Amino acid sequence: MVKISIVVPIYNAEEFLEKCVESLINQTCDDIEILLINDGSTDRSLEICEKFSQQDKRIKIFNQSNQGVSQSRNTGLQNAKSELITFVDADDWIEDTFCEMAQENYLRLAYDILSVDAFIVHGNNRKKNEFYRYEFDELSSEIKEDLILQTINKDSANYKPEFKVIGTTWAKIYRTEFLKNNNLLFNKELTRAEDHVFLLNCLSFNPNVRYIKKSLYNYRRQEQSTVNKYTPNVYRKFQKTIAILNELCIIKEGNKNIKNAVNARVIMNISSILANDSLHKDNNDSLKSRINSFREVMKEEPFKYAIQNVNLTNLNRKGVILALLLRTKQYRIIFKVYNKFKTLNSKKI
Repeated sequence: MVKISIVVPIYNAEEFLEKCVESLINQTCDDIEILLINDGSTDRSLEICEKFSQQDKRIKIFNQSNQGVSQSRNTGLQNAKSELITFVDADDWIEDTFCEMAQENYLRLAYDILSVDAFIVHGNNRKKNEFYRYEFDELSSEIKEDLILQTINKDSANYKPEFKVIGTTWAKIYRTEFLKNNNLLFNKELTRAEDHVFLLNCLSFNPNVRYIKKSLYNYRRQEQSTVNKYTPNVYRKFQKTIAILNELCIIKEGNKNIKNAVNARVIMNISSILANDSLHKDNNDSLKSRINSFREVMKEEPFKYAIQNVNLTNLNRKGVILALLLRTKQYRIIFKVYNKFKTLNSKKI
């Protein structure tokens, strides 16, 4: 049977880690190795990892100084010994047939990437998230473009998943040799959208992609995630992400739709700048200072170009309002009305 490596990046995940690892060791197939990457945790995470490793010889622990989730995933990928590999976040869990399904489908029809659906878990709520409208066994040019558009900016795509786009690292199984032969690693410079950049890089190598409409991954949506925290000067992170996106072959050589999607993503990034910095409750600067700072940022690229050139049809209603206010430089109005559409980038279930 085909063996699967399961990589779990871990940083201060003691609250949910046991449920995650239990879901791995309770898989209905035994041909797996579990790589727990402890990224400099300061809580009980390492202790929990060691407890499980004493119980299950399939578990391997890798300790490293705190380097971020991208390097943790890279550590797992570089040490994986199996034909297939999957990534599971430490606060999530997988259904017990996840690996068996991946094995059976690989034997039936080999793939480079297999994606399944997921459940989005928020408190006591658990809802299905479908990444695409129908199953497929091969990636047609039409589907490929739609997945690229969805990953860059959901509202640019024909199919818009309710919660999460297909650009996530999780809920996928990869052929390990495909990743290693093409030197497909996670970009350590990115602290946002590293998973989107990774998938877009993968798609540029024309992989055999399959998609199965079975919800076998459980993603735990938390209020205190990175996208909700106060992040001063967060615009610098978005500038870096967009610069890297624009250098990807799949975008540089892409059509007008793809380039329009990048501009739309920048507008959504501006929404996040407002939410995570300019209008965050923990920003103690005066209103005048915050407006002035925001105005100066909007003069920089890629924000300036996107504001003037974004195709409004690539945005949802709230995005259109924001784009139009930005074009007319109505910064005070943006600050005044933003609470009405501050959920632009953070739908809840």
